[in-house]
Amino acid sequence: MNHELPYAKGIYQYNLDRTLAALSILESYLTSHTFLVEGRITLADLTVAVALADGFSLVFGPEEQKKFSNTLRFEQT
Repeated sequence: MNHELPYAKGIYQYNLDRTLAALSILESYLTSHTFLVEGRITLADLTVAVALADGFSLVFGPEEQKKFSNTLRFEQT
């Protein structure tokens, strides 16, 4: 049984816009911080890094990676 939903450009764009808005907030924060909590890696950092992994490896191309350079650095750290 195939449970895939058909592509809906409006829904995709809405979700992409919300994701990029959230990443902008994270990018701003990471401009002056290496980690999310205190000065060392925590469970919060690991959780966010795992959530971002597929986005940076499968969805975001060079343009987005350049725009979110601090978030990419965080992901790679």
